Formats: sequence, C-alpha cells, structure tokens
Amino acid sequence: MAVLKRLKNNKAPGGDNVVKQFSKYDGCEVRDKLLKLMNMMFEKREVLSDFRKTLIKPLHEEGDSYRGISLVSIGSKFLSMMILLRCCR
Repeated sequence: MAVLKRLKNNKAPGGDNVVKQFSKYDGCEVRDKLLKLMNMMFEKREVLSDFRKTLIKPLHEEGDSYRGISLVSIGSKFLSMMILLRCCR
C-alpha cells in the first residue's frame, strides 16, 4: 500500500500511542481494516473524532525558549497521506 510505505519510521506516536511501524509491518489484516475504515470515512464524508485530535507538547530549546511539536495520531497521518495521494493523481 503506497500510503503505508510513505510513513516515516522512528517517530513519536500521537494521542493514540500507536507507532507507525506497527501498522506498517503488521500483517495484511491491519492494513485491510485501516483501508476499510478510510474508505468508510470517504464515503460518509466524515472524519472520526479521534483522527481530529492532536497533542501539542512543548520542546525545550537552548536558553529559556520552547517550541511546540504536534503529535498526530497514525490514523490522521494515514488519512492525510491518502487524501494527498488521491488529489495528486
């Protein structure tokens, strides 16, 4: 599946605590369920509430400065990549 191949490894999990390697290297069953879920959302034109959640965490930099990083769920990243690939066809 093109979308799973494009996801980067060794990244922090989002609010769902699922690392990308799990969905990327697990068997066909996980991929099939993810695809079925994504297609259902496309058909209904509705995104699950868990996919809309993003954790924003402060990351300390040099001195007294901080910057925010966004931890997005695997489902949200998967959906975003799927939309991008479908739009670029």
